Amino acid sequence: MLSRSERVFTGWPLMMGMAVLLVSVLFSPLTANAAVRDMHFDLGTISKEGTGGHWKPSAGGKFTATYTSATIVGTGPVAAFGTARGEKGYSEVKASLGGVSFHKPSKSFTNTYAFSLHKDSSLNLDLAVGKYAVETNHLGAATAFVNNSLTVTLTGKNGFTESLTVTGGKWSNLWGKLKAGDYVLSISGEYGFEKAKVLGAFHQGYAGSFQVGDVQPGDVPLPGALVLLGTALAGAGVWGRRKKAQDKAV
Repeated sequence: MLSRSERVFTGWPLMMGMAVLLVSVLFSPLTANAAVRDMHFDLGTISKEGTGGHWKPSAGGKFTATYTSATIVGTGPVAAFGTARGEKGYSEVKASLGGVSFHKPSKSFTNTYAFSLHKDSSLNLDLAVGKYAVETNHLGAATAFVNNSLTVTLTGKNGFTESLTVTGGKWSNLWGKLKAGDYVLSISGEYGFEKAKVLGAFHQGYAGSFQVGDVQPGDVPLPGALVLLGTALAGAGVWGRRKKAQDKAV
């Protein structure tokens, strides 16, 4: 039977092994970007056929982003993982983010996807969030973000900008006529919880896909003179009906 000192001594290797494992988790490459909260991707010139026919704008590209709590109560580090595929090929980003707490149950993020159009084009974007992304086989497992809401913003160096709110699991939008140039698609939201009292493990995420095509025809505005003429004719018709009704009354 081992003495107390011998039991303590023989237990050191196990304790040291656990300590090494903990340090390796905390300081693994995943946490090398501990200060990074947002993920950024460069998709390249997505309107132009790639060399060797490997890139087809009409077939489109894809991107995903997930935020996973590292502990059951959700207060430990949050593992962020994003992927994107465009004209430049496949890329991914990993980062370890600050966990949520009872004092601050959610934290914001903004992920960006830069791309270029070599000519005037249309861009169709489909977004699947949470469980819908799982049902459509875009993600293995995921739930919606805080307030079940995301914000999609498209900005261009040519001055174009538009922000849209995404609610629910399925969303799509078509920009029918984008000028040639450089653009940035931003997707922002909050990971974590709406209320501190429901803290727990979470795995939240979204998946998107896009297709680039020719410019889509829009509504053709009528000349101002035709609009005025139509208004005048409508007014004349109303006046004529009233006059006729008055004559019958007499």
